[in-house]
Amino acid sequence: APAHGRMAWIAMFHDQDLALAARHLSRGLELDPVNNDLLRTAATLVKYLGRLDEAITIGNFAVTRDPLNPTGHSNLGFAYFYAGRSSEALASFRTSLELSPDRIAVNYYIGALELAAGNNQAALEETNQEPFELFRLVGLVMIHHAMGNYQESDAELAQLIENHAQDAAYNIAYALAFRGEADLAFDWLEKAVEYGDAGLGDIAIEPRFRNLHGDPRWLPFLHKLGKSPEQLTAIEFEIVLPD
Repeated sequence: APAHGRMAWIAMFHDQDLALAARHLSRGLELDPVNNDLLRTAATLVKYLGRLDEAITIGNFAVTRDPLNPTGHSNLGFAYFYAGRSSEALASFRTSLELSPDRIAVNYYIGALELAAGNNQAALEETNQEPFELFRLVGLVMIHHAMGNYQESDAELAQLIENHAQDAAYNIAYALAFRGEADLAFDWLEKAVEYGDAGLGDIAIEPRFRNLHGDPRWLPFLHKLGKSPEQLTAIEFEIVLPD
């Protein structure tokens, strides 16, 4: 079962093949239906498929079975974040930080919640606590743009590109989309594909690409990745949680 779980992880993050990931996870859970690592991976898969309510249900089940695991709480926070359930996302992220204060990306996502709520100063303060430079810079690019501090946003974007171009192409793309720079955002999405950026898994549910949704290039790009709405709906993956 754990081997199928790792193969599912590779299929999702390296190969961007969600159908293959679903087959591995189905087999793994058939062998071990209460394996928490597999359940957390299953929650990630259904999140990528856009089945956010199901991702939350699985994530809550995994957290109940392993309440001291910070990964479970942060993963549940991600599902709540993409579902637009901000208060529940914040609670999950805060619990994750209590269990693991230096956990990567959690302060960044709390900052993203504050930014989405229009609390720019709170977003700035939270994002400045993010220990991982890549996420800290991505957050600051968007926050300073929202605050009208365009020179600061441009300087942070330049630093992000200089230090993390191949690691953060996907993040750079949605930061540019957030800033309303559609052409550059698509350029960086193409770079993300070229670099095999694992972040592309979230593209169908990423709210910071909202500015691109009406662009005629958007749906063809999703289709090229195998992540258009109809392609995701066609992937069969059912999970029955044990009692």
